[in-house]
Formats: sequence, C-alpha cells, structure tokens
Amino acid sequence: MFQYIPYYGSLLSLILSAGLFCGPLAAGQILFAGLSLLASLGTIAWLHRRLLRQRQVALGLEEQLERLQGWFEGMPHPAFLRDRQGVLQQCNASYLEHFATQRADVIGQSVLQGPLEDPEQAREYHADYMRVIAQEQALQLERPLRVNGRELTVRHWVAPCRDSRGQVRGIVGGWVDITRQRQHADRLEAARQQAEAASQAKTAFLASTGHELRSPAKALAGLLEQVLQGAADPPAQQPLLARAYRTVRQMQVLIDDTLDTARVESGRLALTPEWLDPQRLVEAILGEFADQAREKNLKLLPAFSCDAEPLEVLLDPRRFRQILGHLLSNAIRFTEQGQIKVRLDLQRATPQQLQLTLRVTDSGIGIDEQAPAQLGEPSGEANPLPKPEGPGPGLGLRLCRHLCELMQGTLHLASQPGIGTEARVQLPLACRPRRTPAAPAEPPTARAADTSHGLIDGQPANLGQPPADLQAQPWHNAFSLKALHSLSRGKPQFRLRILNELLRCSYRDRQQLRELCDAPSIPALAELAHKIKGSALMVQARALEAHCAALERACQEEADLPDLLQHGSALEQAMLMFERALAWQLEQPDSPGTS
Repeated sequence: MFQYIPYYGSLLSLILSAGLFCGPLAAGQILFAGLSLLASLGTIAWLHRRLLRQRQVALGLEEQLERLQGWFEGMPHPAFLRDRQGVLQQCNASYLEHFATQRADVIGQSVLQGPLEDPEQAREYHADYMRVIAQEQALQLERPLRVNGRELTVRHWVAPCRDSRGQVRGIVGGWVDITRQRQHADRLEAARQQAEAASQAKTAFLASTGHELRSPAKALAGLLEQVLQGAADPPAQQPLLARAYRTVRQMQVLIDDTLDTARVESGRLALTPEWLDPQRLVEAILGEFADQAREKNLKLLPAFSCDAEPLEVLLDPRRFRQILGHLLSNAIRFTEQGQIKVRLDLQRATPQQLQLTLRVTDSGIGIDEQAPAQLGEPSGEANPLPKPEGPGPGLGLRLCRHLCELMQGTLHLASQPGIGTEARVQLPLACRPRRTPAAPAEPPTARAADTSHGLIDGQPANLGQPPADLQAQPWHNAFSLKALHSLSRGKPQFRLRILNELLRCSYRDRQQLRELCDAPSIPALAELAHKIKGSALMVQARALEAHCAALERACQEEADLPDLLQHGSALEQAMLMFERALAWQLEQPDSPGTS
C-alpha cells in the first residue's frame, strides 16, 4: 500500500488546486469528491494487497498438500483415510498394491464391501474402526490378515481424525507387515524351548544315570568287601563273586547304552544289516533270558506268526538284540509273578517287503499314564515300586526308541498300573525267501595246526572277547570241530573262548558239547591255578570245574535247550571271571610265569 502514497499525494494536490479556482460551494463539493475517490482508491489498493496475500497462502497450501500427498503415497506401508461410517475416502499406493486393485474400485466402499477375502476378518476390522470413532482413542494391535491367498500377521493401527474444532470427522489408519518378524520370533522361541528342554533332559539324564550307576556300584563294593574281609570260605565266595560279576555286567550294559544313545543322537551310529531268520534270532534272545525268568519263577511264552512261507529279513541283529533285550529285561525286572509273552508277527506288505511286529507283554506293576507320552524319560516307573536290582528302564527305552527310529520303525508303550505293560515294535524290513545254509567247509590243515594267534595279550580290555577269526564270521562257517581242538592245544584260555563261542553259536549239537567238555583243558586250568597259588584264581578254577561238570551232565542227560543255555551262560560268566583273575595275577611281579 505504501508504494501508492506518491500517487495519492499528487491526486490530493490536484484536488486542492481545483478548489482554489472555484467558489466555496464548488470547492467543498470538489474536495468531498476527491476525498471519496481517494478512499475508494485506498480500499481498492488494500483489497488488491489482500488478494495477493491470499494467492500466496493458497500457493503455499497447495505446495504443502502436494508434499503431504507425496508423503502419503510414498509410504512403504499401507495407509487409508475413512469417514465416520468407515467408508474409504483416500488410500495410498501400498494399500492398492497389497490388495492388487485400482483406486476407483475401493474408494467409497467400507471394509465390509472391500477387498478382504475373509468376511470374519472384515467384521473384526470394521469393529475396530467403529470403536476408535466411538471412544475417540487410538488403537494398535496385532491382527491376522489374508491377502491374495497369503496369511499375514500385521500390526494394525487406527487413530481418530479431527477437524479444526476438535470434532472427530473420521479415522486414519494402516498396518505394518510383521510376518517375518513373527516367524523369526516363533523360531527363536521354539529354539529357546528346545534348548531349555535339552538342558532339562541333560540334567535328568545325568541324575538318572548317576542314580543307576550308584546302585550297582554300592552293591559291588559291598560284595567285594565281604570277599576281601574273608567273611566266607572260598567255596562260599562263589555266589558273591557271581553276583559281583552280574553287577559289573549291568554297569557295562548301562555304559554301552549311554554311548550308543550319544552316537544315535549325533548321527554317528550306522546299522549293519544282514539277511537272517527273525524267528531264530528271537528264539536265541529268549534263550539268553530264560535263566533270569526262571530265577523269578516267570514263564516266557513265545509265539510266532507269519502269513507267508518262511522268510529271511534284512536286519541288524546286534541292534535288534539290544531292543528285544531291553524290553525283556524291563519286563522281567518289574514282574514279580505271572508270565511274559513275546509275540513275533510277520505280515508281508509287498513281495520284497514285510512288516515285523514284536510285542512284549508282561503282568508286572505297569507304568503310570504319562509314561507312554514320555517314552525314554527317566521317571517312567510306577509308584510305589519294589526295589529290583539293576538299572531302570529310562535309558534302555530311550535307546530302543532311537534304534527303532533309525530302522524307520516305531516303538509304542501301552500300560495299566497294576496290570502290566505291552511294548510294541514295528519295523518295515526287506525280505526274501529263506535259503538253505551251505555246509561248513573243512579248513586247511596248515591253518588248523597254527596256534600262534596271540589271543591273550595280557590286556584286561581284551579278556572275554572271541578271537578275530570268530568275530569275522560264525565258527561253523570257518572251522570244523577238529580245527577247534587243534587251535586250542596248549592254550587253556583260548580253549575257554572257543567253548564260549560254541555255546553262543550252536546249542543243538550236544555231541560237540560233550567232546569239548571231555577235553583236558579245564583240569589244566585248575593245575595252573594251584601252581600260581592265587586264592581268587583257585576259586575261579573250582567254579569252572563245577560248571563244566554241570554242563557235561546236562549233555549226557539230553537236557532241553533252555537248560543248556542256562549252563552255558553260567560257564561263560565263570570263564570271564577266571580270565580276569588270571590276567591280574600274571601282572604281579612276584608271580611265577606260566607257559
């Protein structure tokens, strides 16, 4: 306005000059008209200035609106603007991209009419909008969202939109896709729970293993203390030593199971399957447990069923022996009276595959209801329990489960406390028709006369192990009975190993057992023990003589297979005890040498 002042001054001077040349009346009129004109011109100038300012403000608002629109459209997350009825007024490009639609197709529609695929989700979102409008408070929560067939997890936010008077005119909202973050969080939580479960399992495993090792260790210490104190005569010490031996064997089995479990869980345990007759394998394993069942007056009742001709299956005999052995051991241990049923069913699925189902059913105390769901956990025994000797079922069942899974099979437990337990093993196995075994071949004479096998090297870890030749294959496939006699000449300890291998591999040829028992190796051992004059060694020698005499009587009386198995197992234990005592005695510096 100030730039117009010179023009106003010139106009005012012109009016005053005109008034001087006119009369008083005319001068007044001219002066009034000039002032009116001057006021009009001032008003026009003020209005012009205001219009310029309004134009500048409008341009600024347009620029701000364009920046706001650009920011709204450039948001990486979907955003929208709705009125009080929930009708969509505006949305950004990310909103349209998520729903794969056009702006004209969604503007003017509510969420109930919009592109959501799930009607239930649409109602939930609409309820959120109405709640924000009614309460006039912002809302933020996680919601599932189904978009174009994808299930997303979003953090949904909604806020009231107010006018200049503070009245709620609608809502502004949007969401952030947190699906990946939620998946990462779920994986981290699962890993945390798995690590915590592994830590708890490790603690429970250490506690259970320590408890199971402590019990036989205390029993072994008590037995050895009685022997060392001389509380009983040498003949009376034999039962104590036998119990000590069984305790050591239990501890060895527990340690072996622990190592095998670690190998399985680390993926370092490999199967070595071979073609075999499953029925004969089960019969042999049952024979090994006949003595334990007889000691508790329990009946072992085997049953076999096959829906086809006799078959051979491809199976790892050692691992299958571990599975059935643990199941039988637990059944015998927790059954005080009654019977134990072992049923083997072979059902052919295809010409090259069958389903092996093994059931071990006992009439024992049973296990609690949670044990089948916690297979392999240490706390699987019912309470109250008797106090049987030996390790508990936790580690053994855990190893059995791992071995079954390694064989692509399953292990299930069904039990009722006070009634009994049934363990069911199912294994899919390759099969073929049973083949007639070939006749054993006669070994070469040179090999039969060779006696330099180095079977006893003075190391306690090697005592009780069969010869390398016998480890490679069964004795009847590599040696004849004549070769066995030739190899055992002058080697009493080797003689006992051969006898042990014969007892394990063949129980039906009683004539061979009689010939072996007639051999002069056992008296030679007794004479050797008397020469060394070791009290423990002489006790073991007398035990060997007694067990061999019992085995000879059983062979002469044509005893049944379970009786032969019982005597063979007792002789094997006595043999191992003698070899350990002999190795310890030979390591003493003041002991006379032997040839």
